[in-house]
Amino acid sequence: MTVVFDLDYTLLDTEAFKVALCSTLGITVSEFNDHSKLLFSGPPKRHYDLRDHIHYLVNSDEDRAQELLEKCNTEVQSRMNEFLFPESRQVVDRFLDAGWEVHLMTLGSPEFQEWKVAGLDSINSKFSKKIYVGTKKVEFLADYAHSDEPVLFVNDNARESVEILQSLPELRLALIDGGYSKNIDHDLEVFKLAQIDPSQFSSIDISQ
Repeated sequence: MTVVFDLDYTLLDTEAFKVALCSTLGITVSEFNDHSKLLFSGPPKRHYDLRDHIHYLVNSDEDRAQELLEKCNTEVQSRMNEFLFPESRQVVDRFLDAGWEVHLMTLGSPEFQEWKVAGLDSINSKFSKKIYVGTKKVEFLADYAHSDEPVLFVNDNARESVEILQSLPELRLALIDGGYSKNIDHDLEVFKLAQIDPSQFSSIDISQ
């Protein structure tokens, strides 16, 4: 059996991470959001990229950009473990102890997401597979949904989860009460992260 965890707002307190990143970049969260709309909303729309944002902040001065990136490495990436929700490690360990294979799937600029995960040295070695999605998760989840073994996807985004289940109704999904779990009206069961236990899902019937 395999469980695939989303990262942002599911295992990671992304709001706390964003506050720390903004502090290091010398901007407010409001300015961060404004810059993201300016730089990445398109067309074409792109995922947030730290290097591109830094180059914007320093007027493409390569030396200053490298200095600011190193500052982010030292002051933010090195602290990534602090931004995990307190129960994240415990929940991941529950599935490992129960014999499940544990994967991570995170959406965003693959380079930026990989940078974040690299700082999570308290947990990243627990994932036997890490998938950095630059398009849509459903494209990567299709391989799981069509496998011969039960698969559980743990995610916080309701709109995304509904779209995934519409395309892959055979996939089992646990929606976490997180940053985007109420971004649409839906009838999915919502779980607290601390409640997620492999015993709830060990009898998944993939024939349904």
